[in-house]
Amino acid sequence: MGKNKKNFFSRLLGFFKRRKVSSGNGDENKIRKQNFLSEWNLASQKIKSLLPLLFAPIGFIWESKSLKVSKTNQNLFKLEGKTFQFLLVTGSSIQKNSDGNYTGIIIDEKGKFHRAIQSEIKTAEELFQKLELPFPEVDSQVGESWKAILQWERFWQAQLLAKLRPNVIAILSLLLGEEFKKFLVLTTSERQLELVRDELFYLNLGKVGQAYSPHSKNFHYYEFGTALQEFNQRILEVTEKRKQSI
Repeated sequence: MGKNKKNFFSRLLGFFKRRKVSSGNGDENKIRKQNFLSEWNLASQKIKSLLPLLFAPIGFIWESKSLKVSKTNQNLFKLEGKTFQFLLVTGSSIQKNSDGNYTGIIIDEKGKFHRAIQSEIKTAEELFQKLELPFPEVDSQVGESWKAILQWERFWQAQLLAKLRPNVIAILSLLLGEEFKKFLVLTTSERQLELVRDELFYLNLGKVGQAYSPHSKNFHYYEFGTALQEFNQRILEVTEKRKQSI
C-alpha cells in the first residue's frame, strides 16, 4: 500500500511538472527549439519576405499605392512619391568604368575623411584604407569579398568566428546564405553553433532583446547593417594579424 501511494504521488508530481513546461506564459515555453538547420531554414524564409529589396536583383522595382522604389545597386535606391523624388543611400556604392577607374558614393560616418586628405592618396583602395572602410563590392548583391576567409587556414577561420557575437553570426548566416551557413557548420564549435541556434530561435519567435535571448541582445532582421559592419571590422582585424604571422 505504501509503495502504491508513493508511486501515485510521484506520477502526480510528474504531471504538474510537465504541465508547467507546456503551459507557460511565453511562446518559448510552448515551442520547442529545433536544431540549427531547422531554425535557420525558417529564419531564412522570413528575412527574404521582410527584406525583399535586399535580396532583389539590380534594377528591381517595388511599388505600392503611394511609393515606387527602384534598386540602382545594393546601396542606392530611387524613391518616387506623388510629392517627392529622392535618392536613398544605405552605404558606400561604387562602380568600375570601362577605363578601369572607379566612380560612386562614399559614406564616411566616422569623419575620417578630414584626416585622410592630409596624406597623398593614389588609388581608390588607398582612399578606403585611409577612411578605415572596407572596400565596397562592385556590382554585387549582398557582397562577395567575405569569401576570402574561405581560403584561410582553419586556425584563422576559428579566430574570426570567436570574435563574433552569436547575434551577429545569426544574422550573417541569413544574409550571406548557404555558403556561409556551410562554412559555419564546418568551422565553429558545437557550443557556438548552439548559441547561434538559440538566437535564431528567438528571432523566429519575434522575441528581440536581452530579456529573451540568454546569450546576447539578439538583433532584429532589420539590424543587418550592424551585423555586417561588425563582420567587416573583425575580418580586417584578423586579416592584419594573419599577415603579421606569415
